[in-house]
Amino acid sequence: MPHDPTFSSGRIQEGSKASKAPFTVVRGQYSKSELVNTQSLAHSYIYDPDMPIFDLDHSANVTGLLGKTAVLNCRVRNIGNKTVSWVRHRDIHLLTVGRFSYTSDQRFTARHADESEDWLLKIHYLQKRDAGWYECQISTTPPVSHMVYLTVVEPETSILGGPDVYINSGSRLVLTCSVKYSPDPPAFIFWYHNDRLVSYDHSDSGVQVVIEKGAVSTSRLLVKVAGTRHSGTYRCDPSNSGNQSVTVHVLEGEKPAAIQHENNSATASSPPSGACCALRTTIASFTLISVLVTAILR
Repeated sequence: MPHDPTFSSGRIQEGSKASKAPFTVVRGQYSKSELVNTQSLAHSYIYDPDMPIFDLDHSANVTGLLGKTAVLNCRVRNIGNKTVSWVRHRDIHLLTVGRFSYTSDQRFTARHADESEDWLLKIHYLQKRDAGWYECQISTTPPVSHMVYLTVVEPETSILGGPDVYINSGSRLVLTCSVKYSPDPPAFIFWYHNDRLVSYDHSDSGVQVVIEKGAVSTSRLLVKVAGTRHSGTYRCDPSNSGNQSVTVHVLEGEKPAAIQHENNSATASSPPSGACCALRTTIASFTLISVLVTAILR
């Protein structure tokens, strides 16, 4: 997330008169305590108990789902006769004032109930470009603001252990596909093996699928006894998210190439056992001949 934008500065009203004391409101961190003796900002503040103030506990950052509706809340106490506006910060575009919209983009609407302290900005049919800072502004003199950051996420599909899975023939194969950041659980999650829909509705197929739906939905494909015919590409295809694939290698009495290469390298560093025996025999014969020659010369 980007850093909070810079400061707003001006003067605080005291009753009907403007105080001469300047003030600085940190956008996104405004509260009563910051208006009184804020030495870190080297300013003196005069606090008016009737002035509007933000309730930060109910004006938090928001994460919205692509294509759905995001609701940004700004809770203001002691609003009095002031108004609340929402401004999109990236282009300083006025979106709403009070209950009224001031943009031609009909996806943006204002909501406020009578006697409520909550001033809502609703963004319908979320797009990726909607992500960023939004400014809730109170029409004091000068205006004071609170910043809310909107994050837009889209459904994401993943398969555990990919992109390649190695198992031995006769072992159990388990593939787990997860779908997160989905506005609703997927209506279905299909599995494909080499582009053919996996059939798991027959008890004798040896294939089973277990689906769990929730904030993160999962589909587990289980093959009780895997054989070489189960090798190939498996694709997980949810109804409301992109698909993902994994390649399964079922090994018939073999090891993955990486393991084979490691073993071959270790073997190559040692001489063959036959060569060792021949070398020992040659050395022994040479020693015996040397002893006989020495005895004859004596």
